[in-house]
Amino acid sequence: MFFSEKPEYAPKILLGTRDRFSLLFQFASLLNGDNKIDASGSIRSIPVVDYNTLEMRQFFKSYGESLSDDVPSLGKTLNRHYALMQRENDPYKRQVDIWFSKDYLDWLPGRIWSLESEWQGSRASII
Repeated sequence: MFFSEKPEYAPKILLGTRDRFSLLFQFASLLNGDNKIDASGSIRSIPVVDYNTLEMRQFFKSYGESLSDDVPSLGKTLNRHYALMQRENDPYKRQVDIWFSKDYLDWLPGRIWSLESEWQGSRASII
């Protein structure tokens, strides 16, 4: 692996490495394989490839599994709620919450809520 912006930087790919784009769908596959993973309060570390880095990141904090209507378009369903952990040195601070839905979606993301600090309180919710 190499980065066009940093040709001298060629990190060894770590076991379980994910890219930012497909991370949520790959994570859904983990839940489908074992829906008992990540008890409430646990934090999952995942090696992630970004634009110009590969680093181990404490990525998702689990809020556990519950039967709720947190994904309004699905009604009351079995969901797992995760929060994206912030990196200390990230200039683009954001809060992201993700609800993976078992019913109807087989653990695919049913709702993604994002709060970007750049826009001083602007919110985007993808359902």
